Amino acid sequence: MTALGTTTERLLHRVTATHALTGAPVTPLAARLLPPVPPWWTVVVKGGDVLVIARTGLPPVAGTPRLSLRVTHPGTAALLAQPTVDIPLTGPELAHAFAPVPQTVTVVLTDGTGAPRTGRDVEAVPPAGAAVPLPELGGTPGTYRSAALTWTAATSPFDLTVDGVPQRRLGLDPTRIDTRVHVVSTT
Repeated sequence: MTALGTTTERLLHRVTATHALTGAPVTPLAARLLPPVPPWWTVVVKGGDVLVIARTGLPPVAGTPRLSLRVTHPGTAALLAQPTVDIPLTGPELAHAFAPVPQTVTVVLTDGTGAPRTGRDVEAVPPAGAAVPLPELGGTPGTYRSAALTWTAATSPFDLTVDGVPQRRLGLDPTRIDTRVHVVSTT
């Protein structure tokens, strides 16, 4: 007679990886435990979640284990300030928000005929925090650009104002380092 054994596993940690600007899951990811790692621990990546699983009945790990997360899509990784991070596994449910690289907002401002609107006070006004000025670019009439900033979900979407008058609500494009929009303003 042959006896078969049963192995049970339990979820130790879940790390959720999101984009700091959009809040959307960041994928694709590669994940690995950093040494020393017990051989009875396993890492499983499911979309923007990384699961650390262990067989039950084995001794606990001394110290705080760490997980290395890496964004594997080259285009996505290039738009993140740190596409590879090491995360201490300090609790059962953890989250990491990947911050984007600094981004600019460029507004091409025209009137109803398509003529450039020059000399205007253009600002991006986020729901929280200070307004971001978009000064007019020298040599390019009617084109306004912000300084390169690390935008987050707290600062985008924002209201675009011209001379203090709201024009429209805009959000940054997380796939570009410069979000460029054309706005027809009659103010």
